[in-house]
Amino acid sequence: MIVVFRSYVGKFDMRNPGEPEQQAQGQSQEGPQIEYVQDNHQPNRELEQLKVVSNYITFHIGLYLATPPVLVILAEGLGVVESGLFISGFFLMIILYLVSGISAGWFMGKFINHPWTDERLRALYAEAYSGRRRILHHWVYWAGLVVGLIALVMAYVLKNSAV
Repeated sequence: MIVVFRSYVGKFDMRNPGEPEQQAQGQSQEGPQIEYVQDNHQPNRELEQLKVVSNYITFHIGLYLATPPVLVILAEGLGVVESGLFISGFFLMIILYLVSGISAGWFMGKFINHPWTDERLRALYAEAYSGRRRILHHWVYWAGLVVGLIALVMAYVLKNSAV
């Protein structure tokens, strides 16, 4: 999927427009030529925006989708997958992940899915590096992981202390 997306993104790379064969034969480009009066680096900015979106989404989807199954695999290996304590901690972890993921989705929708101008980049920078954003996107994820791991360890300890 990433390869398909990256090849699609490559179509927007305006640094080297046209097919290589056309350029080699000296033929002119067909279609409208893009002119940017105020911002001559706009095509590169748009390509960079698509790359950032692709990397951001890929990393976070992988992180949020991989963590819960790994925790369940560990719970199965330790024999606590049916423990009420583990299930409660796992459920709380998923809720925290949803809070973090929804916050990230709103952030993406607010800034990433609009053309980047100098003004929008300043606003993006201000919000992306705010303490609130760091807490919602990063600390809440780690809090969820800690909750899940603590529930896993406590369920294992309780199971083995009852024996």
